[in-house]
Amino acid sequence: MIENPNSIWVLLRNNGIAHFHDSEWHIYNQTNSILKSNEMIEAAIAPSGRKWFLTKNAIYSLKDQKWREYTKENTSKLQFPLFDIAVDQLGQVWFSGYSIFCFVDEIWSIYDASSVNIYTTPDNIVWLFSEGSFYKIENNNLKKIEYNLSKIHLYVSTFIVDWNNSIWAILEVGDDENEMDLVCIKDEKATTETVLAYAIPFGIFLNSSEELIIYTSKGLYKVKNGNLLHINYFKENMPEGICEDGQYSDLKYSPLQGKGNLVNYQEERHWIYTNDNSQIILEGDFIAGKKVGIWKTYFDNGSIKTMVKFENGFRNGHYTEHYKNGNKRNEGSYSKDKKIGEWINWLENGNIRKKTEYRDDKKTGSYTIYDYKNGAYSEIKYVTGNRVGEGRYINSDGKSIYSLKFPTAIKQPDKLNENGNKQGKWITFMWANFKKCNLAEDATYYRIAEYEDGVPQGIVRDYHKDGTLQFEGKMISEFPSVYAGKIRIYNHGKLKEEREYFDKEKNGLEEVWDNDILIRKGNYENGLHIGFWIETIKNKRYEGEYVNGKRNGLWKVYLNTEFINNIYYKNGKSQKPINLKKIFPTNLIKMLEKASVEPVIVPHISADNWALKMCLNYLMNKIESKKECAPVVSTESLHWPEGEMSTIGREAMYMIQGFIDGKYPPTECSVTDFNPKVKYYKKWWEKYQKNMEKK
Repeated sequence: MIENPNSIWVLLRNNGIAHFHDSEWHIYNQTNSILKSNEMIEAAIAPSGRKWFLTKNAIYSLKDQKWREYTKENTSKLQFPLFDIAVDQLGQVWFSGYSIFCFVDEIWSIYDASSVNIYTTPDNIVWLFSEGSFYKIENNNLKKIEYNLSKIHLYVSTFIVDWNNSIWAILEVGDDENEMDLVCIKDEKATTETVLAYAIPFGIFLNSSEELIIYTSKGLYKVKNGNLLHINYFKENMPEGICEDGQYSDLKYSPLQGKGNLVNYQEERHWIYTNDNSQIILEGDFIAGKKVGIWKTYFDNGSIKTMVKFENGFRNGHYTEHYKNGNKRNEGSYSKDKKIGEWINWLENGNIRKKTEYRDDKKTGSYTIYDYKNGAYSEIKYVTGNRVGEGRYINSDGKSIYSLKFPTAIKQPDKLNENGNKQGKWITFMWANFKKCNLAEDATYYRIAEYEDGVPQGIVRDYHKDGTLQFEGKMISEFPSVYAGKIRIYNHGKLKEEREYFDKEKNGLEEVWDNDILIRKGNYENGLHIGFWIETIKNKRYEGEYVNGKRNGLWKVYLNTEFINNIYYKNGKSQKPINLKKIFPTNLIKMLEKASVEPVIVPHISADNWALKMCLNYLMNKIESKKECAPVVSTESLHWPEGEMSTIGREAMYMIQGFIDGKYPPTECSVTDFNPKVKYYKKWWEKYQKNMEKK
């Protein structure tokens, strides 16, 4: 992140955050800051200058040297993992994950959507991609964009929204990093063909000149005013002679100046490329527009950076790469642009870091990683780019410790049918978020499955890299994941979750355990909770009924095994009891008349305040009422028979019984066993009136 020309922030892969300021570097990590993890995922800078950093289990912010930490422990709404950060012009910070979170003015908001990538436009619209559809959040409202996504049915690697609200998306159309398409979605229609015919897209971004820059396997492309242009050699109409023109190098905007001979519009003989300071950066020979011989690149101090031999336009021969101090960085060989044989990688201090064997650009054979600090090293075997067997870690004392287990006898992932889809048995490596990972050594999980025309068949199994089972079940789609039938999820070999799917939705029983303790159990119907459920939240166990995915009725709350409370729900919302400590019976009667089904709590009160003579006539007129109301219960017992609802008539008779007994609660009954008879109270009322007339 570039805060300003004198302040640059860099995320270090597993080593925290680096800050370049006033010609000095400062590292933030677990040892010198509040960071609890050195593994950084994403970062962003808000208009206020506040920096935001995302890790696996926490969000951190930094402003004026003051750090803030946000976790699920201190921010109840947050759910991890999170995958991306975006900041809009209003200063709102957005986080994407299995839910979407927004932070502004120390307030967190949550949106019921999921996305790996999140993007904000200058007009403060937030764009998401989730389960085959695009969404946008505008004025705090989540809206699904009804595009014709006939082309976009696979995983979106990344996307942006340009100044015309056209969506440019890189799609993974296969399981290989070379199977990518770039599509443009405009006017609610997705292009049916890839935007790039012969290039593989890797990244897209917008520059300050409102140009869309596309980084591809064939160099850079740009889109301006609706035209797609290849940023490469802009040749003048010169059939031969000396040519000077511009070329972009990687993702840099500073042009290299090329000088050389053109014959029939093709480069010939020696060409030299210099930067703005006239320093040679690249040089080599051409024959008929194709690179031949030794090509060299240089650092700005004149020292050689890379050397590689070309034949007929292909890298073909020895390759070396150096650090700026002259020490080697990488060395190996190419055959027609593909790595072959042994490749060695060095650290800048001259110590060997890695040795890798290649065949046709894929790791095949031994792969060794050295730890120069203690003399230890790791050995891993590869076949056609995939780990096989057990990897071993060798201590400095020469003892071998087996730590990595990978499957053997696996058909290598090179079996594609005529449609270009997976066929047969495959192994797929994945990140911690279960997104495909191209490098096996970087993977957290690996998946073994049989495929037919790209669709998993039978039981799919996911494993941790130590070989322990993490998941098993049927899938009808991998990316995004769509399940079918019963699935099981494990934690270090122990069953953690078990649930069932039908027609792409949760249907049937779900059970969740924590260290062999059942913490969640209930049924789903078409993706919604239904019937009786047990749920554990922060050591409290909740038991009650769901109706159409929402809590309804009486729920019991336990702390460990001890009952502590009842909560009444209506359409998913808890109904707070009404405290009537200072309300007299005359007012209570009026409330009964207008009563809802929310529980009414009446405390212990004296006989004089239980019911007044002036209330009796009113109560007698209500004893036959069937209208539902809240039960009148004591503060010591909130219990009411499950599945029953009180009526105004029943409550009126209960209050009359309290008057008869002269105390509360009535001696002849309790809340739970009170079974009043209308005839009894009518006869009592007649007798009571006669006695009053005599007096």
